[in-house]
Amino acid sequence: MRLLSHSGIRVFFGVMALACLAGCRPTVPLCRHQECALHEDCPPDRPVCQDIRCVRECETEADCAGRGKLDLVCRDFHCQRECEKDSDCERAMECKNTHCIPRCQCQSDQDCLEGKSCQNCVCAGTGA
Repeated sequence: MRLLSHSGIRVFFGVMALACLAGCRPTVPLCRHQECALHEDCPPDRPVCQDIRCVRECETEADCAGRGKLDLVCRDFHCQRECEKDSDCERAMECKNTHCIPRCQCQSDQDCLEGKSCQNCVCAGTGA
């Protein structure tokens, strides 16, 4: 018993070839030399499907911005917030709105020694 005619086989392979040329769709097996069709096809260490290849999410902050993640930084090849809490930042820095910024020495003149005033988070002046 014959399952497919010659024309049926040609149609099948023609459809597969068109699918590969069109970039393959999730319902069609991946084409030869194609690592991915969707991000979900990629492993955790290279989670982004770009031009049929699985790549790291980022190498620089510019990569994050290019992926529409403007407020994130590139850390360990992933776009993520710079910080969640002060301890995520280096010494003398604090976490404000998911970014590490210099920790303020003062909020107002009362925080400074007598004769000094608070200017841009720093006690300045000629006080003792």
